[in-house]
Amino acid sequence: MIRLKTALLGLLLVQLALIALLYWSGRPQTGLESQLLLNALDVDRLLIRDADQSVLLARTTGGWVFPDENNAPADGPRIERLLDRVRGLQTGWPVATTVASHARFEVAADSYQRHVQLFSSDTQVAEFWVGTSPGFRKVHVRRSGDDAVYAVTLNSFELPTRLIDWQPPPPPPEPIPDDTTQPGTLLPGTGASVGAPAASAAPESNSLDN
Repeated sequence: MIRLKTALLGLLLVQLALIALLYWSGRPQTGLESQLLLNALDVDRLLIRDADQSVLLARTTGGWVFPDENNAPADGPRIERLLDRVRGLQTGWPVATTVASHARFEVAADSYQRHVQLFSSDTQVAEFWVGTSPGFRKVHVRRSGDDAVYAVTLNSFELPTRLIDWQPPPPPPEPIPDDTTQPGTLLPGTGASVGAPAASAAPESNSLDN
């Protein structure tokens, strides 16, 4: 009887453990959401690096510029979209928490795919490293001062380091007038164009029939 009670108690504990596991795994991870760059609310300078090059972007009263390129204009709307994405990142539960994992996920200080620093009034407000991709539209990231590695919804190509990728798009081409009466327009079936001088009629012969 004692053995039966012990077995039933053990089975009950296993069931309770399974229920707890299913409950916690199915809960939304609200406690860690939007924590990656929580303090990066007002950003006026952005530095993005990879292993070969870097790009610096700064916001002025006239808009976003390249401060290292004589304040040449940058693509302000694209920069703002990126900052909105970064502010809204949801980290969730970490995939790793050890320093040894940083190199494996390419989020170490000396081994990374992207190194991003955000500033506000010359003060760094956020810093993080972007590494390998665990799946579609996902990357591993690690923020400064934290050994935890997270998988977030982001793409490395959203963080280019080439200056040309942050230049404003060219202006749209001027519309072509849709007016077939413009001078120079070829008239169908005539071989003549609008505005061209009309061909003079051949002079009539004044000779009399003999």
